[in-house]
Amino acid sequence: MTRLLLVKLARDVSAAKGRIALMVIVIGVGLVAFSTILYTRTIVDREIGRSYRATEPASATLLLRDPVDQAVLNGVRALPGVRDTALRAQFDARWRGADGRWSADPLQTFVYAPGDPLRVARFRVEQGTWPPPPGGILIERVAMRVMGVHVGDPLTIREPGGAPRTLRITGVVHDPSLAPADNEAKGYGYVTGQAFDQVKLLVDGEDPAMITRVARDVGAWLRARGLTVEEIQVPPPFQHPHQGQMNAITAVVLVFAALAFVLSSFLVATLLGGLLTRHIPHIGMLKAVGASSRRLFQPYLLMIFLIGAVATLLAFAPGVVAARLFSGRILDRMLNMDLTDVSVPAWENVAVVAAGVAIPVLLALAPITRAARTTVRQALDHHGGADRATAFGKGRGGIVLMALRNLTRRRTRLALSAGLLAVSGTLFVAAMNVYASFQGAIADAGDQHSVDVEVRTAGPVTAAAVRGVPGVAGVEAWRAESAAPAEPGQISVTATYPDQGHGGFRLVAVPPDTAMLRVPLTQGRWLRPGDVDAAVVNQSRQIGGRPVRVGDTLALSIGGRLTSWHVIGVEQEVFPQGSAYVTPEGLARATGRPYESDLLMVTTVRHDPGARAAAADAVETALSQAGVQVTSSTPRTRYDQAVDGHMYAMLAVLLAIAGALGLVGVIGLAGAMSSAVIERTREFGILHAIGAPAGAVRRLVVAEGVFTALLGCLLAVVPALALTAALRSGLSRMFVPLPFRMSVAAMVTWFAVVVVGAALAVLGPAVRASRLTVRDALARD
Repeated sequence: MTRLLLVKLARDVSAAKGRIALMVIVIGVGLVAFSTILYTRTIVDREIGRSYRATEPASATLLLRDPVDQAVLNGVRALPGVRDTALRAQFDARWRGADGRWSADPLQTFVYAPGDPLRVARFRVEQGTWPPPPGGILIERVAMRVMGVHVGDPLTIREPGGAPRTLRITGVVHDPSLAPADNEAKGYGYVTGQAFDQVKLLVDGEDPAMITRVARDVGAWLRARGLTVEEIQVPPPFQHPHQGQMNAITAVVLVFAALAFVLSSFLVATLLGGLLTRHIPHIGMLKAVGASSRRLFQPYLLMIFLIGAVATLLAFAPGVVAARLFSGRILDRMLNMDLTDVSVPAWENVAVVAAGVAIPVLLALAPITRAARTTVRQALDHHGGADRATAFGKGRGGIVLMALRNLTRRRTRLALSAGLLAVSGTLFVAAMNVYASFQGAIADAGDQHSVDVEVRTAGPVTAAAVRGVPGVAGVEAWRAESAAPAEPGQISVTATYPDQGHGGFRLVAVPPDTAMLRVPLTQGRWLRPGDVDAAVVNQSRQIGGRPVRVGDTLALSIGGRLTSWHVIGVEQEVFPQGSAYVTPEGLARATGRPYESDLLMVTTVRHDPGARAAAADAVETALSQAGVQVTSSTPRTRYDQAVDGHMYAMLAVLLAIAGALGLVGVIGLAGAMSSAVIERTREFGILHAIGAPAGAVRRLVVAEGVFTALLGCLLAVVPALALTAALRSGLSRMFVPLPFRMSVAAMVTWFAVVVVGAALAVLGPAVRASRLTVRDALARD
């Protein structure tokens, strides 16, 4: 490239510095959004795995019927395949703080030996010391907030079947191996003890089949010494309970961030094309004196390269900082993890730089090539693409029609500006639709399980014990037993996590004529009196890797006892917990014990949170007076809040990214309108010359911006429905079957926000357009 062309390039950049700055901003903001999500996905994925692995989660946990001692532990540690082992115990306790009221949320309490070296399933003490002093308990840090307690507070707990005892909170621990307490609506406590009925194993390797084989060998060794192993729990190795959820969310938003960046680069290429249109006469003159298309191509290619390079340089640091802040927020608020390493692979930095420079260049090749190939004759015939003044209409109707006509004159730019807004709108509306689907699922769950309060007791209880209690409309007595898939001659193995919630399975005895369970059947029939070996299972149960079907035989272990059930029905349950429903007499036959209920399902006269809480208190009082100990009393409100907590993580991430992409779209629109004002300088001068007032010109430009925003909103509707369906399908496979819901409020909100944002974004260009004079128009070029 010759020195003369370099001088021309410098002068072109100087003459269009405002438009060049807009191109840099549009590319830079899009690149910040893309790099933020790319880096965030890498950091969060790595930190989830690192934090979870740092706790040395047990590869397998063996649940025993009776406590074992240190001698047994030493023997297990010497077995082949076992890297380390530990004795533990845990229970769900009721608790009450200084206010003297029993909490509806359980306190999941983990018991360690005083001298436990914490090499298996460990935690980090943030305040206080381990082990705690006699009569002390440590609470997990998120649970401290959920429970509303502080270090030094007294805490009264009652184990199932035990008497209340008061402990003192002596410290705080951080345990990232557990799902956050606010998501699970429970507390986590850590104490020392002397009786342990769990053997936790660390096994080399991450193959579930190999871990299961080693755990079963340990179980056989324990059985040979007269110990009863009721169940082996092998959760997915080194995978946090919520890791799959976060990976899916960040993958979705990364695709949208990349799409937004590509669209912003397309928009910049279009803006460059508008700039080159003004240069057609210059190109014709240079062609007339011998300049070749190749030589004219070079300065404009260098221009877009420099625009991309400057934008990348300006966007790199903000993207890194935003990713660190966003990653820290996700890890802290949604996963209860600390951000310790903010590094990203070098290839990602290279990819961001390459994208910021190369994509704008590639997308600009077409308009640059078109301009460089302009012949002298074409240049002489050129009259500009944006100087044709439309007849100015009077009144608001005329301005509206004129704005619509003006928009169609630059269809590509209109499509790209609206497309940027449509991308963010698609993500926002889809996120709110999915949230509405979750809310619909909660409502459907309430219809299927018409239970307002669930009361669990330490001993047998009958429904008659609480009939007539004020506020109680109905009550049924059920029983739930933990169960595991069984194989003849083998110890049952489940994928249950240490919190005993994720991956668990239970057998529930219900009255065949229950009025509190109205779940649609997809196959077979419901239970009938006299069904002693029949079971109705929900859709989450699988046999041999396939969904269970009517006619299958379901082999389950209950407390180490092998049982067999004939599947007579399959139900479609909202928020399934991995359950099989049987009759009371069927459970009695399977366990070999007389049937005794330990679970009261209560419906209340009114269904608001206050009425449920009051009924729960009244039921507990009545049971206490009857000599029945209550181990938990949970209003359905807490269950709904726990479900909502699981949804909050995904919703927060999607909305945050939608907001960032919306900002990209609004800035892109502002850039496009500013460029349009510059290109249409002569047009606005002519409008002023024929008597158009400044206010009318201002309204014209604002109307064009608003119509572009409205088009972007309309373009988002169909993709939002498609994305809603895709997210709903994926989440239904991962979590629960979700109904399809449209959030009208989300659409209205997005329309309002985008329209107002667009009006504000184009206000500056509109004011500039209104101030252009006839002199400015004559001085153009």
